Amino acid sequence: LVEGYQAHLFSWYAAMSIWKTQTPWPSLRGFLYDWWLEPTGAFYGVQAAASDRVHAQLDRGDWGVRVVNKDVAAALPASSVTAEWFGLDGKRVATETMRAPLVAASSSRAADGAVHWPAALSRESVGFLRLTLRASPTPHAAQEVAPLEGGEGEPAASWYWLTPGAAPDYTQLGAARRAQRARLSLRVRSCWHADGHVRAAAELWVPESSGLVLYPQLTLSL
Repeated sequence: LVEGYQAHLFSWYAAMSIWKTQTPWPSLRGFLYDWWLEPTGAFYGVQAAASDRVHAQLDRGDWGVRVVNKDVAAALPASSVTAEWFGLDGKRVATETMRAPLVAASSSRAADGAVHWPAALSRESVGFLRLTLRASPTPHAAQEVAPLEGGEGEPAASWYWLTPGAAPDYTQLGAARRAQRARLSLRVRSCWHADGHVRAAAELWVPESSGLVLYPQLTLSL
């Protein structure tokens, strides 16, 4: 949704306002924070799309790639976008790179190419795509160049989970989550009691050997 507006940012739109950021009734989607003012997954999704100074994004209509430059003064020189595909096991199965032309300040332009469902995932109904914006305008040298910074020192990278068909089918994603087993490292930074609730701040590490971990659930026992 946010990236759809950004595709025409500064030409059709000058700003975007999100209405009803918190729902007044129980809901599974459509709000950025919950009853206790804790941010939800939607908050981080909007943040990932909207906070970058420069941003590579996917057009969900034709799977084309667009580069957005939100800097109000400086143009973004010609660059490259690296598209990496991952399976449900977290392993990278395909990589392709396309050139992105110079993008003027406060504008966006399409990259020279589109992504395609990889042959390595021909038997899968769900795949993960990462788009990374790099400074090199030469596609074959882009892998050797560090990613551009999108904002706050973070790389200008975007993640998507996709299905190959016209009708989205994410049942395989749910099955993978139910079957996942992994050994994680958890460190509780603080734990306190307030307003009849117990709250904890924790950090979770996923070793590379564990592969992909989807929505881990934590249970606090007192």
